[in-house]
Amino acid sequence: MPKPLQFIARATAAGALVALVLPAASPSFAASDSLSFKVTGIVPTICRAEFASSVVPIAGQTTDLGSISEVCNDWEGYRVTLITPPGVAGSAILDGTTIPLAANGQTVIVDSNSDADRERHLKLQLAAGSAPIAPVKLTTTPKGVIY
Repeated sequence: MPKPLQFIARATAAGALVALVLPAASPSFAASDSLSFKVTGIVPTICRAEFASSVVPIAGQTTDLGSISEVCNDWEGYRVTLITPPGVAGSAILDGTTIPLAANGQTVIVDSNSDADRERHLKLQLAAGSAPIAPVKLTTTPKGVIY
């Protein structure tokens, strides 16, 4: 019985010695090893635009609606629509750019082709003689797949 145990002990010792010496004798082998991994996941689509403060009823020709915050993580982009009562004449002024109000009450004020996280300034200018309107609101629509 002693012979098989001695053989196992010698084989184990020799294997351990080879395992220790081989990497040290061949540094190029160790340097060429690489490890990579890939992480894949899906995050929910978040697109929103909102006023920084509560909006007062629109009265008079020009009303400063203040800052709006836009956040959208859809890499294909998004649209922000200003909702007013149908038939209101006038224009939205977004960061100094004048956008005529749509007759149906749904005016696209932002049409972005990428994701974004930004603040903008919005004013509403009604046509002369327009009656005051209820507060306006914003809607946001992502252009790509919604998760």
